[in-house]
Amino acid sequence: MKSRSNLKILVVTGSTGGHIFPAVSFIESLKVKDPGVNVILVIPKRSIKYVIPPEIPVRYISITNINRGLTVSNFKSLFNFLKGGAESLILVATFKPDVAVGFGSISSFWVIFWSWIFRIKVLIHEQNVLPGEASKLLSNFADKIAISFPESRAYFKGREDKVSLTGNPLRRSLRRIDKGEARGFFGLGRDKFTVLVCGGSQGSAHINHSFVEGLREIDRSRVQVIHLSGEKDFADLEALYRGVNVEVKLFSFLENMEYAYSASDLAFTRAGAMTISELVFFNLPAVIIPYPYAKAHQSANARVLQVRSCAIIINDRDFTGSEAARIIKEFQGYPGKIQGMRSGFKDLYKDNADYALAQEALDLART
Repeated sequence: MKSRSNLKILVVTGSTGGHIFPAVSFIESLKVKDPGVNVILVIPKRSIKYVIPPEIPVRYISITNINRGLTVSNFKSLFNFLKGGAESLILVATFKPDVAVGFGSISSFWVIFWSWIFRIKVLIHEQNVLPGEASKLLSNFADKIAISFPESRAYFKGREDKVSLTGNPLRRSLRRIDKGEARGFFGLGRDKFTVLVCGGSQGSAHINHSFVEGLREIDRSRVQVIHLSGEKDFADLEALYRGVNVEVKLFSFLENMEYAYSASDLAFTRAGAMTISELVFFNLPAVIIPYPYAKAHQSANARVLQVRSCAIIINDRDFTGSEAARIIKEFQGYPGKIQGMRSGFKDLYKDNADYALAQEALDLART
């Protein structure tokens, strides 16, 4: 059995924030539980725009997504996939980890596969309710499968003995803040109905523009907005908001999301796994518009909140300015509705998911 000071753990994840943020949180918690553990994070080269804490060693692999069809870009993606396989083989063979931990997406495939070939213990974590194809494939190589929501257990039939409900590790910087303090951080009024709009890490042009159009149909003196636009839409929205007399704080990206969540009464958002987990953590009722090109995954995530009356789901094609206006008016007319939705979050949040997942990895490493 390995001692506490010489364990080696290889962590591999996809290119999006929804994969990278829980992986980073997991690594930070590993270091708290066992300061001597040697960890390497493996991510695709296209992920370099995300800021990884400098104390975490990072290795990059060449994997890119492969789409259907015979196209030039697909041949390049296939080449990168095979190149990533060779890079992953060298990394696994030279680092010789005690455990390999995968956080989903096709980017995790080779590290997990080679680890299985070398009889290295494997732990995978699924952030979404509905496991992706990569997670379902990788579950065949896993000694342990960690899930974020209890509903996911049904998708791993025949492997129930390997499944553990840990929750989804959140960014360690997130904390609940007094509503008045959070609104003061943005220079917003303490008593106005406050709406958070965010279309995911890349933003959503459809949500962005429909929401602003909806503001024209309501009494804007009673509303204030925190809007995360994404980089592409920032300039357009800045111009649109100048024509709408409403108190708004517009950001292309916001590092201090804990203030935005804590300040808000209602969110208009997509349904990525990280977003859903953060809504749960902050008990924030939401109007969820699932991303239409990831509909199965995002709809399944959103239903976790809908069935508990914590959220309203609207199809992307049905979300218009008039629909946004109708919803805001409805919530303003029934102040108790927000509190009723907040009560539905009870018992849904899985506390200390990062530590629970870290403990799963350490237990595997020591067996």
